[in-house]
Amino acid sequence: LTHTDILLGKDSQISEENQARLLEITGRLLKNEPVQYVLGHAWFCGHRFRVRSGVLIPRPETELLVQKALELGREMKGLANSEVLDIGTGSGCIAISMALSGCRVTAMDISESALDVAKENAVELNAEVAFMQENILQPSPVGRQWDIIVSNPPYICLHEAEDMERNVLDYEPHNALFVPDTDPLIF
Repeated sequence: LTHTDILLGKDSQISEENQARLLEITGRLLKNEPVQYVLGHAWFCGHRFRVRSGVLIPRPETELLVQKALELGREMKGLANSEVLDIGTGSGCIAISMALSGCRVTAMDISESALDVAKENAVELNAEVAFMQENILQPSPVGRQWDIIVSNPPYICLHEAEDMERNVLDYEPHNALFVPDTDPLIF
């Protein structure tokens, strides 16, 4: 709105359609749904990624993992020649960020719905990433080598769930968060 619009009170006028949308958003937030799911996106490494139920919300601390992997790629032989595998890609934020930095990236996930979101993000951000559906705990023979394998796998023990926030427990995919208490380093 322009300054004139605000002085005329247009900032307090809202259409019925926008009122209904605002009520829907408010209701979702009051149920502790993560704001990223409500908005439909999250920011990661300076890029806007689509997120929705079934895909883990990218965390700022995961950006450090990308930075460290990119540093390693530069030290090894230059990013343009680095072959990268992202295991458990989710929204594709790690894989796509690395591809946009010059790496050749393959991304895998067990979840078909997560791969759908990752593919949408790759198209939107114009990133070239090869995607594959795979259970890393029962991998099929690939016959290929990578320079860098990067992953932010599930690592929270199930018994720790009782101390977690409802917005995470009720909305984010448990298969992307939790590992068995008896095998916390399974990945």
